[in-house]
Amino acid sequence: MLSQILEEKGFAALAFPCVGPSPNEVLRVIEASRSDVVCISALPPYAFAPARAMCKQIRDQFPKLRVVVCVWGFTGDTQKAMDRVERT
Repeated sequence: MLSQILEEKGFAALAFPCVGPSPNEVLRVIEASRSDVVCISALPPYAFAPARAMCKQIRDQFPKLRVVVCVWGFTGDTQKAMDRVERT
């Protein structure tokens, strides 16, 4: 859904399902696309572990790339969640 909204606003966007391409495949696509920003969109209840893992892999390979992590419907402590993701 996020990628559809971005495309409607004139941005190039690619969406990957949570099951499907391996993290290495996703990293290859990011490298080939020469993206400025990557959005990781995750749904609770099991959103944080996979989102953190993907965020870490992206930051390790592309340290200057901006990464936005979206956890939809999250009702917990936002600052604590941000701290957990930023530590990756």
